[in-house]
Amino acid sequence: MGRMKFLAKVKLVAAGMALLALMAAGLPARAAEGGGAGQGPYLRIAPIDVPIIESGSLAGHLVVELAIKTKTPGEAQAMSARMPQLRSLALVAVSEFAQLYVSGYRPVRAVELRANVEAALRPQDPRIEQVLVLNLMAKPPR
Repeated sequence: MGRMKFLAKVKLVAAGMALLALMAAGLPARAAEGGGAGQGPYLRIAPIDVPIIESGSLAGHLVVELAIKTKTPGEAQAMSARMPQLRSLALVAVSEFAQLYVSGYRPVRAVELRANVEAALRPQDPRIEQVLVLNLMAKPPR
């Protein structure tokens, strides 16, 4: 029963963080930076910071910076309007990954993290060619 309550709390935290991501006022402007003319077919996702929970207590934070690669700069520009939804999906995928695979005692597996986020985002938009991990950091608790 305790495990189910813990998982419910984790899901509640992830949902709250997704809601905050949608409410962030500067997000559309930041999302458009990556898809502008001369920037190539890349769309940056605002940094994602999720808690690392071990044995029911905060063990640190996983901070991830991601980008989406499309085939053309025009596709990246067109996708920038959907960035809040895509970032929310990425947030849930990173949070899930942190809960299942990240520990303060092991290196973070960037290739698997990228694959998990890509698997969450690709079905939502066929223009997504690849998800790139730009920066990855596991930090101790604040």
